[in-house]
Amino acid sequence: ASLPIPNLLDMRFSLVSGIGGSVELEDFREGGQNQYLQNVPSHIQHENIVLERALSTGFSPLNFTFDSVMSFFDFSPAEMLISVLNNEDIPVVSWLFRNAYPVNWSLSELDSGNDDFLIESMELTYQNYYPLYF
Repeated sequence: ASLPIPNLLDMRFSLVSGIGGSVELEDFREGGQNQYLQNVPSHIQHENIVLERALSTGFSPLNFTFDSVMSFFDFSPAEMLISVLNNEDIPVVSWLFRNAYPVNWSLSELDSGNDDFLIESMELTYQNYYPLYF
């Protein structure tokens, strides 16, 4: 599978959170053993990815995807690549998220007395991810 082509408007997020996973355990009672339970791995649980940036006014494929979900309940799961870039804009490490789709979008408070940027927060869920090292 080929990697997605980056869009300049869908880069440079000021905050990315939720990359990681944890093993969910299931308690198993062993016959005749009453002092403890066995913990058996059952599945991997992932947090949702949250992306934050200053509100973008240009055409952005990511914004288009969020608009489709939030306005028309139209889901198109896709691959999403998140990379950490060095000072020369060269990827140092990346993660490829499979079957990602939007689940939440919000905008920071609109306050006419404040001249800060408006921050949009985009949350996506996904099936699984793979780290890519360079």
